[in-house]
Amino acid sequence: MIATKNVLKIVSILLLLLLSLYFITSRHQNLMYIYYDTDENTSDDFEVIHTNAKSYNNTIPNSVDAMPEYIQPITPESEVLFPYPNITYLPHEILNSPWATELKAKLQAAKVGKQLTYVTVNEDFFSVLINWLSYAKLNAIHLLENLVVVCMDEPSDKILSQKGILSQFVPVTDIVYSVEELDKEKMYSAQVITRFTVLRILNHWGYDVLQMDIDATLINNIEPILDDLRDSDIIVSKTSAKGCPPQAARKSWKFCPCMGLILIRSNVNTERMWQALGRSKVEIAACDQSRFSSVLLDFNITWTPFDYDTNHDYLKATSQIEDLTVIALPQDVMCRNQCDAARLSSYYVWHPWSTHRGTGKQKVMASQTVWRIGDNWDTTLETVQSTMDWLDEVTI
Repeated sequence: MIATKNVLKIVSILLLLLLSLYFITSRHQNLMYIYYDTDENTSDDFEVIHTNAKSYNNTIPNSVDAMPEYIQPITPESEVLFPYPNITYLPHEILNSPWATELKAKLQAAKVGKQLTYVTVNEDFFSVLINWLSYAKLNAIHLLENLVVVCMDEPSDKILSQKGILSQFVPVTDIVYSVEELDKEKMYSAQVITRFTVLRILNHWGYDVLQMDIDATLINNIEPILDDLRDSDIIVSKTSAKGCPPQAARKSWKFCPCMGLILIRSNVNTERMWQALGRSKVEIAACDQSRFSSVLLDFNITWTPFDYDTNHDYLKATSQIEDLTVIALPQDVMCRNQCDAARLSSYYVWHPWSTHRGTGKQKVMASQTVWRIGDNWDTTLETVQSTMDWLDEVTI
């Protein structure tokens, strides 16, 4: 009798073990995975993006321990990862910093919408920001309703706050470590890293983010185009492949995504992209454009022409790894390398490539007739007034 009971106990234990193993295996097979490939993609035909969802039930091993390092499961418990893991502080350190707490509280108090317009500024470009604001007020005023400006210096933040603009000073030293002795050029790189990291944070908080360079002048209202393409996860503008890293993007796509205008929605598909960025090697630290292009290459996207509103230059790409939709706007929407001054009024965004900064940038934009700010703009900085009143005062 005792022997029979022992046998039954052993059989029961074995059955429980088999059931547990079946449950774990079934649950594991239903997870989605990101494939991180360190080899450069060299296929030739890419452009706007749509990626097909794909479950790897037939290809992944049943044991997590047996999985290759470049395949990682995405679960609700996945750690928040940032795009420069070996250059910036740890995610929890950045998310718990005083400026992040302040910014989150400001966004909640302002009751901003789901989609933010996000720009950054430092003291060298403050007049360029005012010009961008003036054009936005004239041609795309709704983009100002949910505007957030991240300032790389405290004076800029103070001025914008006095004008009723939602702004936040973000010290680069709270994001990028070992910047105490950086020269001005390297500090600019640190600011680029900071901008991309804050974009990731805003996505993490649940906001869709339209990031724009402040020298990307709004000539016409681009909102209807962005609204029509709302089924996409990401919308990018394009720049020439010349001099654009990584090399595989130049060779395969014949263009690079331009960070001067990029809309990244907050959803599970873009979260997989951010997670992949956080696990990938940083080869060119300062270049957010390179980091973004690299992760799209890792997702093994393929580009095809995409017709929108009779324009045949929109591009859509299909990933063989994850369900990610990216659309690249044609140069007729945002000009970058093929800007024709005679057609200025036909563009939505005027953003010709330039190496000028500060006052040099202002002179170039004035010569291109995309400068609406009077010479007295710096005399208005100390006054407390509404955003619209201020822009009316400084606009020619």
